[in-house]
Amino acid sequence: MPVYFAGISFIRILGPICGFLVGSIANKLYFTYPAEAPPGLTPKDPTWIGAWWSGYLLIGTMTIVPSLILFFFPSSGTKIVPEEEDSPKPMKKELSFFDKHHEAAKKSDNGLTKAQKFRKSYAEVLSSKVYLGSVAGRVLDILAFKGYMVFLPKYLENHYGIPQYKVHLYMAAFGVFGFALGTVAGGLFTRWTKMNGRKVAFFVFFVSTLNFVIFFSKTFLGCSSVVNSVGANGRDTNFNYTRTCNADCGCDSAQLYPVCDSTGYAYYSPCHAGCRDVIVKDIDSYELEFANCECVNDNFGVVNKNFCKDDCNLMIILFFTSVICGAFVAGTGVVPGMLILIRSVPPATRSIALGLQGFLVSLFGTLPSPVIWGAIIDSACLVWDRSCPDRKGACNIYDPDALRIKMHVIYVSIRIMAMFTDLYVLYHAKGLNILEEDEEEEKVQPAIPMQEKTTATM
Repeated sequence: MPVYFAGISFIRILGPICGFLVGSIANKLYFTYPAEAPPGLTPKDPTWIGAWWSGYLLIGTMTIVPSLILFFFPSSGTKIVPEEEDSPKPMKKELSFFDKHHEAAKKSDNGLTKAQKFRKSYAEVLSSKVYLGSVAGRVLDILAFKGYMVFLPKYLENHYGIPQYKVHLYMAAFGVFGFALGTVAGGLFTRWTKMNGRKVAFFVFFVSTLNFVIFFSKTFLGCSSVVNSVGANGRDTNFNYTRTCNADCGCDSAQLYPVCDSTGYAYYSPCHAGCRDVIVKDIDSYELEFANCECVNDNFGVVNKNFCKDDCNLMIILFFTSVICGAFVAGTGVVPGMLILIRSVPPATRSIALGLQGFLVSLFGTLPSPVIWGAIIDSACLVWDRSCPDRKGACNIYDPDALRIKMHVIYVSIRIMAMFTDLYVLYHAKGLNILEEDEEEEKVQPAIPMQEKTTATM
């Protein structure tokens, strides 16, 4: 079973990898595609908006074909096979809500109404302390992970100055692929070591602890990107970037377009640098240079993007090294954690256990996570877009230190709570059988005809 779970998880993770690759290509195109982007605007600019809708259009169209295949599935769970003279006649049943243990559950529930059976099944599931601890840990994991991953591209773009299309490419190559490899490795390791009971629970706790340490290290991986430098330089003007030298330029509605002078000093836009003239240096790439800039203190009075430098290369390497290591480590705990959850409840209630787990994770993890992380991101904003006078738009510049610390400290705080649930599971997991079916389950196995069993497990 661990190997099967590992294989299924690996195949499922191929979807996000392909999605990030498609997103990388889509974000190289401007959102008005096939119309061209405004002159001088490139995918490397922080105000670039990629053609995000093209990915939805492509993938949505591709899903039509496999969706149509679902109409060809049979309505019942058994195949009609020719009768042999000496063989008993199998009874035809609809596909069971329960798994292969349906027959045993049916015998023990004679005389009970559907509502009573439903309550009894849920009571059996909720009476398992290991199950409750596993579900609580899963909810906390998703609460921390989902929102963080949603806003990670925005964080990488603003904090490290990585263009949008490269962010998606790096996330596919390092984060998702590392997690996929870790999932396979965790399944194989569980199978080879034949861990059971508290050993497998301790392994999950150890993986959580190691991942916590790796993730906490990201708190210290800060740098001074061009956008961060613009934010730091705006403290002198209370972040409105208006000085005497540009007071008559009308820069209140100017979009963020970072440029630098020959000393590397970053300006919010050419307007805020007090520039009067624009020079097209390269017609093919539409490379622009701005001259006669009143706010520039060097002898040239010129600003352009090529003067802008940052010191983020080393920190980017360290960040994505920690990403692939953390993703691999986190992936190794997926299969053992899933086996603990499945084996912690009676066989006939595993379908209900998985359904309840999915419901709770979606309600308390997936649903609130992006909202929480969105509020965290907004709380670190320094300069809001004011293109519309009466409305606050998107955030243009963040406080780099506040953003980095808030995102990672809150993440690891939630992870600490999840580690306590792992300890709770570890305490109650004594004698938990992970790799083999119980004797009672083995007795139930022959009760299902071969044809029915094969179809029901597909």
